[in-house]
Amino acid sequence: MIKVGYVPEKISDWIYEILMRDNTFPWFYQEFTSKYNGNAEVLQLPGYEEHPYFAHIISTDNQIQSNAYDILFKDLWQWVVSNEPDMDFGELIRVRAAKVMKDFVPPTQPHVDSPLPHYVMIYYVNDSDGPTHIYKETYDGTPPERVTPKQYIDPEKGKYVIFDGLQYHSGSAPRKHKDRTILNINYYGQSRVLSS
Repeated sequence: MIKVGYVPEKISDWIYEILMRDNTFPWFYQEFTSKYNGNAEVLQLPGYEEHPYFAHIISTDNQIQSNAYDILFKDLWQWVVSNEPDMDFGELIRVRAAKVMKDFVPPTQPHVDSPLPHYVMIYYVNDSDGPTHIYKETYDGTPPERVTPKQYIDPEKGKYVIFDGLQYHSGSAPRKHKDRTILNINYYGQSRVLSS
């Protein structure tokens, strides 16, 4: 299941203003794109590499870490949850803003953000290149020797993609645009929350 959608311009314009034009919004340098938390399962395959980026953690373990939650994330999340009735939304695991600068590097190592069953939503803040690569292989505890592309999602302002968090995926740096800015949201499905 890979779901692609778009939010209304009112929401996308507001998020864009904050994350692309507000020079007081704090960004923090991170050395590795896929290893931003201790739970990620990152493959080490030839033809992929980690590269630096800038991050802002908004929420972890369903706990708000930044006022960006109320300023830019809450309306986005409420809109998506209320307009995607067939999707399984539960407790937030992690929400982060991520900004990758223009660079001529391969995609990041294929990875899953957590080895536990969950969902990933990537929201694209700006028009850019540097697609998200979603692979056919899923995490089952045994790392695959290679990955096979299933779908590429091109960044477009206001677009989001939701997919099974156990599907390996990679991000990539833009080569034509100055940056690629996203919100990366990991969350549990409602069924997991109800059974806990």
